[in-house]
Amino acid sequence: MILYDEFKEFIASRKLEIYLPTCLPDKYSLSAIWARDKGDNLGFPLIILYSKNNVTDYKAREDTLIIEITSSSPAPLEQYIENGAKPIYNKNDSLLGVLFEKAYCPTCISQKNLTFSNS
Repeated sequence: MILYDEFKEFIASRKLEIYLPTCLPDKYSLSAIWARDKGDNLGFPLIILYSKNNVTDYKAREDTLIIEITSSSPAPLEQYIENGAKPIYNKNDSLLGVLFEKAYCPTCISQKNLTFSNS
């Protein structure tokens, strides 16, 4: 787990722009940031964890929102779309990532199938 300032330094050192949510569902807040420890420096993937109850374990749960940032996509976009993902683009039509609106969660306690709703 790393501090938010370490996260900002890592992003700045790579000359990256990462957009984090500015509006979250009720009672969710940033609770942890994880990065690969490469000895003297940090590496990808970055895992940003938001939770209702200050959860710091990044296993998927009903009360967490998790953003994983990698240096490159582990699969082609077409494969994600075939598997039910929705591409997310910025205002310049650059791909930001994908969102799975329905997902299976083997580590969730009470609900194994999760559905995202932006309403």
